[in-house]
Amino acid sequence: MTVPTATTDLQLHLVPAGCRLDFTRQPGRFAYVYRRQVNQAWKCIAHNACSPHIDRTLPASGGTVEYMVCYCDAAGNITEATPIVQAQLPSQPAHSQARNAGQTPRPRPLA
Repeated sequence: MTVPTATTDLQLHLVPAGCRLDFTRQPGRFAYVYRRQVNQAWKCIAHNACSPHIDRTLPASGGTVEYMVCYCDAAGNITEATPIVQAQLPSQPAHSQARNAGQTPRPRPLA
């Protein structure tokens, strides 16, 4: 089955919370957001999604991530799909607990 390309584009923005996806809502259609990493299958990450959608579950390893939005009718049939957009994610360093080196806590004054 060939799915027509949507007449609107999918815009991707890297924000501190993750990847923000901006897309047009289509009357009578439901938006499903899909994501895939290199050499992996597409995974639906949001059903009946609203725009903007923020993907907060990004891979810690970094690399290329692709997104697409499919528009479905009430029966669940895909009627259109946006072009694929890519994001090049930086590797995220392991989180470590911050320490205040060289500082000792001050005692509280007694009342």
